[in-house]
Amino acid sequence: MKRIIVTFCCFIQFIAVAATAAAATKGVVMKTLPTGQKIIISEDKSLPVTHIYAVLKSGSIWDPPEMEGITDLMGDMLMRGTQTRTREQLRDELDLLGAEIDIDVGHESITIVGQTLTRNLDPFLSIFSDVVLHPKFDSKEVEKLKREAISDLKQMRENDQALVGRFFARELFKGHPYGMSPSFLLQLGIWIRNPYLKK
Repeated sequence: MKRIIVTFCCFIQFIAVAATAAAATKGVVMKTLPTGQKIIISEDKSLPVTHIYAVLKSGSIWDPPEMEGITDLMGDMLMRGTQTRTREQLRDELDLLGAEIDIDVGHESITIVGQTLTRNLDPFLSIFSDVVLHPKFDSKEVEKLKREAISDLKQMRENDQALVGRFFARELFKGHPYGMSPSFLLQLGIWIRNPYLKK
């Protein structure tokens, strides 16, 4: 099994987390590209699987207060179509390869995780790089995502544990970016009032 952590510099600076700990592990190779991006490779040949992690130095703490959750929206949109692939094409091509791509938006990072059989690495990298570098942000997909978010929010109202956890964090970190939720699903009032999302 091969694990590859890649950092990029595109419109956001990418970083590799836990680089120091990884470097101390046997069999780990660290390289710095001429453009400054770091690549960390850890190899274990016991399984014919490759994992790829692209870590961006970005997250919810950089969301403007009036657009809380916008980074999470961007993360969700990455898998909803690129300049050359529709949402359905992305899903079908990944299924054919037996591969997966998941996006996780946190307070201080966005992590794009890919998994594929090693024999399919080349075609998978084509899809992975397309998702990271050429997202389309199609307006129709944004509208679909908004409708899904509103539906999820209605269900969340019935989940006391989720509501208490959210408001506890907001009060605990009151006035600090950590008090903002990474998830735009919890910001229904903000999204409805926001003129950018009504277009």
